[in-house]
Amino acid sequence: MNLIIYSLEDVVGKSSRFVELARSMLLDLVIPSRISRSVVEKFYRKALRTGVWRKLRVEQRALILALRRWRGWVRSRVLLEIVRNIFLEIELSTFRGKALLYGVAITIKNRLAKAIDIVRDIGYILATGIMYLNNPPMLRVYG
Repeated sequence: MNLIIYSLEDVVGKSSRFVELARSMLLDLVIPSRISRSVVEKFYRKALRTGVWRKLRVEQRALILALRRWRGWVRSRVLLEIVRNIFLEIELSTFRGKALLYGVAITIKNRLAKAIDIVRDIGYILATGIMYLNNPPMLRVYG
C-alpha cells in the first residue's frame, strides 16, 4: 500500500491533498460504513490470502482478531474509523484496490470528480485504473 501512495505522491507532490482526497473517496466507495462480524471475517480472509496480514502492525492484527469474536456492530465512531482505515490498507494491497486508487486519482485529475454519477460508478473507476496499470511504466501519464 505504501508503495502506491508514495508513487502517487511523487507524481503530484509530497504534501498534496490530492492523495488524501483520493484515499477518502476510495474509503467511501469500497469500505462499508457499518462493520459487522461478517465484514471483519471477509477482510481477515482477504488479508491472509493476499499476504498483507504479516505486514500489518501487531495492534492492527489484534484488533481484527478481537472483532472477529464480537457479535454486534461497531458503533464507536473512533473505532469505526480505525477499522475502516485498516480495511483500506488491506484493500490497497490487492490489484483491484490499486486499480481503484489510480482510477479515482485519474478521475479527480480529469476534473470529473464533480460529476457524482461517474465518481460513484465503481465499474468506470475500476476500468480506468486497470487501463492505467496495464500500460508500461514509461507510458503511464496522469490525465
